[in-house]
Amino acid sequence: MLHFYVVALSRKAYTMSEDLQNEITNDYNIKVYLGSLDGSRGEWVTLPLPEEELDKVYERCESLGGEALILDSYQTPLTEAANYKIDQYDNIYDLNILAHVASCTDYDPDAIEALASYNSFKNPIEIANAVYQCDEIPFEHFTNYDPALSPEENFANQYLAEIGTSIPEEIEGYIDLQSYGKDLGNDYVLTSSGALDLSSPSPDLKYFSKEELKEEVSQFLFPEKEQTETQSVKRGR
Repeated sequence: MLHFYVVALSRKAYTMSEDLQNEITNDYNIKVYLGSLDGSRGEWVTLPLPEEELDKVYERCESLGGEALILDSYQTPLTEAANYKIDQYDNIYDLNILAHVASCTDYDPDAIEALASYNSFKNPIEIANAVYQCDEIPFEHFTNYDPALSPEENFANQYLAEIGTSIPEEIEGYIDLQSYGKDLGNDYVLTSSGALDLSSPSPDLKYFSKEELKEEVSQFLFPEKEQTETQSVKRGR
């Protein structure tokens, strides 16, 4: 409780400027404020970073006064899609792994959002698992999406299109697409952009351990090590 009290008192000390907000240029960026316990000193950190650089930032913040904590975060497209609120109990190294996984994965934020609305993520490693296995999320975009319609109405229209049926224009006003789509979508999570099929298996959010995910993105976490090993191989030829 003490942590939250101190953070609330010190919030003005680490308010993010508009320039810092503009530094978030990629959907996979994560932005956190790492600082001292009293919240008076620290710095904004944009992830992903090579782990050696993150070590330096962490040590620098620790030297300001005791344990370095995540005192604030800025909602980015990645955390917004996952409906995940970063707090001081999150491990910044886990967040870094997540940002690295997202940076080298062509993931669909709409699929992540749909999965999050059904099964809320408990930590960054679960999100990283979902991002890494995004192709296995049984999510389908609405092919004839109409922003003026509800998810249920769009789902009903998509179903009718798939079975090769259309509603005659003269009776459209008499058809309750909302109720029809709701009935059709009993086994789906409907979002504004598509549908998550609950009857099909979703990725196991614990399938890859933290260590396995680190290994998958090791060339980005440890770029100097990768470069040294590459040079050694070349010299050995």
